[in-house]
Amino acid sequence: MATALIRMPWLFLLVFVKMTQVNSQQGFTLVKYANVMQSLGKIKEVTVRSISECLQHCVSDCQCSRFDIREADMNCYLRRHRNETLKPQNGYSHFDIKQKPQEHCDAMGQCRSSINCCLTSNPCYNNATCAPTEDIRARFKCKCPERFTGKQCDKCASGYTGEHCQTRITSCRGYANGSRIPGIYDIRPSHDDKNKTLKVFCDFEKDSNISWTLMQSYSLEHNKMYQKPFYTDFPQNVGKLRNNFVKNSWFSYRLGKAVMESIQSDSIKWRVTCDFDKNLTAIKTDFMQGSKADVDIMKFNGFGICKKVDYVNIRGYHCSNCTAVLYQSSVYPFYIDARMSATKCEFTVENPKWCLLGGEDSFGLYNCVHPEHSMQCNTEVHH
Repeated sequence: MATALIRMPWLFLLVFVKMTQVNSQQGFTLVKYANVMQSLGKIKEVTVRSISECLQHCVSDCQCSRFDIREADMNCYLRRHRNETLKPQNGYSHFDIKQKPQEHCDAMGQCRSSINCCLTSNPCYNNATCAPTEDIRARFKCKCPERFTGKQCDKCASGYTGEHCQTRITSCRGYANGSRIPGIYDIRPSHDDKNKTLKVFCDFEKDSNISWTLMQSYSLEHNKMYQKPFYTDFPQNVGKLRNNFVKNSWFSYRLGKAVMESIQSDSIKWRVTCDFDKNLTAIKTDFMQGSKADVDIMKFNGFGICKKVDYVNIRGYHCSNCTAVLYQSSVYPFYIDARMSATKCEFTVENPKWCLLGGEDSFGLYNCVHPEHSMQCNTEVHH
């Protein structure tokens, strides 16, 4: 590979953009690589009469930091900066643009002004503000409006979706058409006037577009703390949710009431699951799912009332589209008493446990616990 230094003359470029005249000077050193080309990062292709003209096209485009020339017809290929090995190609020359050292520019007295590529190429999208930089490899910075992010403000900021990033993501439903990998995602609850992001855990069912947003998770050791209905505001460890939360901290977590109400307003179902497998898939033993239309867990207030659920399974005893006895009040959390359900409702469990404090509790309360019942349960809503 032959390498040569080509010292370019000073370039004078007169540009009219929106009736504003820009008269700039540039000092560059080009590093030429013969019989090679860059295969990726193409911006555009133009026909030129000289290397200087190709350079002018490049410095006028904020995304361009190097270019290729096909010598047979002087086709000029403007390229973005890429860390890649140049591809051998006879008849082509690759040029890397190097700015002259600042000390040399100061001595020449002519390097202070430069072409404002923000005016000549406008690389920022969605009404973002463009500012030129002195770095030839990253020649501009975009200041993005609230809903946008990315180097050119061409992507939705965290917690926004839609063709124009116009929709706030208020629950995991906003990510249902994405990667569908269970984990931590950002939402923007509808009740928050400051429009801040909040990290939540999202679960996605395989082979469907169903998504679930985790609202509460705790283990038996924290049971006394969670003797509260869902309509009581009791946030726990919300600000501590991180990407490693799934592995380490299921043991005491609950969203605040306003956040839960915001999420549930975007939901149609709820479920209580106890334990996840190693792939973070809900295990449907010790599992209950219902429709918000039948039981609104954020508003339900009742003591031992038979209510319709989509599915319930306790220790392998299960039924679908049946009634089960539900409890929740100002002094009780949301739960099932398996003993009472067997006497009043369609769902029954054989030989439910009896205790001095009452019957076998599932999905909450846990004053009377069967040893075969999973002890770490989570409450989620479906979108």
